[in-house]
Amino acid sequence: MSPKSSKNTAAASPQEDSAPASLPQSTPSRIGYGHPEYNFVQSVMEMQKSIGDVNVNLERAIGQVNASVTSIKVAVDQLTKTVDSTKAKVDELVRWRAYILGACATVGVIFGLLLLAGKGLSDYISIKAPTSSSSTVGASDTPPSTPAAKVDAKSTNGTSASPR
Repeated sequence: MSPKSSKNTAAASPQEDSAPASLPQSTPSRIGYGHPEYNFVQSVMEMQKSIGDVNVNLERAIGQVNASVTSIKVAVDQLTKTVDSTKAKVDELVRWRAYILGACATVGVIFGLLLLAGKGLSDYISIKAPTSSSSTVGASDTPPSTPAAKVDAKSTNGTSASPR
């Protein structure tokens, strides 16, 4: 053994090595009211007493924070569900918009092809527009009748005379 280690083991008692340092629970008896360290020791003792109050307040604050965290998690879950629902609805609207645009493009292409075919085939096919007449259509459903021929009384051969 080295001389240093023998001094250290001899100087330290086994009780001091195993026992943790404890804080005094009351004012030491040798420091009285007139002693210069009296106010300091009293302040330390009051701080030790207030540590219990601080611990209670701290535990209460931790409980409030935990409750707030729980409510925030619930709110975040609800917002996540709302965002997912909105995203699904927006995706559905985008799909419908694509369907409508595709249908409009298809109708436009078909109409364009019909116009092109109509102009290209106009040399071979002619479409006549109906002529307008001075009589009103729809006045009566029966076609106009021809006036009955008048028989000329002077005619002897029995043929009817021309209408007047």
